[in-house]
Amino acid sequence: MRCSSWIFVLLLAGCNGLTDRETALDTPLALDECRAGPFLLVDVFEGARLGQCVAVSSSKVKLRNAPEDRPINHSPWYAFKVAEGEGQLEVELQYMLHAHRYHPKVSTDGQTWRRLDDARISVEQEGKLLRLNLDVEQTPLWISAQELITQDHYDQWLDEVQSQYGGSVEVLGLSRGNRAIYGYLSPNRADHLVILLGRAHPPEVTGAIAMQHFVDRLLERYEADLPGYQLLIVPSINPDGVALGHWRHGMGHLDLNRDWGVFSQPETRAVIRKINALVEDGAQPVAMLDFHSTQRNLFYTQSKEEEEVYGGFSTQWLNLARQKGVYEFDQVARHNSGGATSKNYFFQRFGIPATTYEVGDETDRAEIRDSAITFADAFVEVLGER
Repeated sequence: MRCSSWIFVLLLAGCNGLTDRETALDTPLALDECRAGPFLLVDVFEGARLGQCVAVSSSKVKLRNAPEDRPINHSPWYAFKVAEGEGQLEVELQYMLHAHRYHPKVSTDGQTWRRLDDARISVEQEGKLLRLNLDVEQTPLWISAQELITQDHYDQWLDEVQSQYGGSVEVLGLSRGNRAIYGYLSPNRADHLVILLGRAHPPEVTGAIAMQHFVDRLLERYEADLPGYQLLIVPSINPDGVALGHWRHGMGHLDLNRDWGVFSQPETRAVIRKINALVEDGAQPVAMLDFHSTQRNLFYTQSKEEEEVYGGFSTQWLNLARQKGVYEFDQVARHNSGGATSKNYFFQRFGIPATTYEVGDETDRAEIRDSAITFADAFVEVLGER
């Protein structure tokens, strides 16, 4: 049950189940509602992060936003809904750790989103304060750091994929919060396995958008161009973080993309258990892509020396995509750092091209779609030559 008041700090600590990694003053309070005059702000939906809320007047509220854990990276997520009210509403959002990153998106149905006009926002106090001037013409009105892509969206998409292309949707395991981690396995049992992972970090929505378009294109070409390959697609490896509006972590207070090879978390264990079963059944991983977001478009790949292990696949693929015409991006070829990321783990264990597909936070959504389709075409063509 959620707490309904944040007056007493000691009470907050008990309500939020704080660990020694957290303090009450650094932890946002999940409120059921916050009222200011005619306006009612709520956070009772997946992905919500309203934080502490104080009504300053009948047309102004102050929010206080902090992450689920400390330390944490710079991904200050927020999402709330104006459920009642009409007219001008001023919102001051104070970040308690790190500075503003995501330009606000708004929606009247929770499905179709647009960027809030630049004239209606200001970022002050060296990025620690986001001020919004909202013209609430109808409710509900969602305001979010990025578009909300929640489990309902993934459920619908996976149902459509299975209906159109066959294959199977399986529950690979349960998250720490007992949410299902779904995997889609393409229909043909084959010797070669391509692994695609997504949403380890909840706010990285542009990567999720790219992944869906990339996968849709792969499946369009699958029967004709990838008969010798099997696809394992895990679109949301961190369902707890997505549902709870986390900045980065799952409910285990850890970054899931620092748990590969360690496997201390049930989410990564569920995925690797399925991969191990496929390998034991004769499948050989040949490529892995992990979809993320950052401030610009880029691909993290192995270094030139490491690419020699698998014949330079990543550079061939990305160069072909450039020739076909995609948005501007950087290829960041790094030596294996030994870190517990998916990129490092799959390269170390299988000697395969393992790539982190990063999409800029504010990259135009049509460009994300068009480029993902082109990247998928180039991926299929280079894979088909091997």
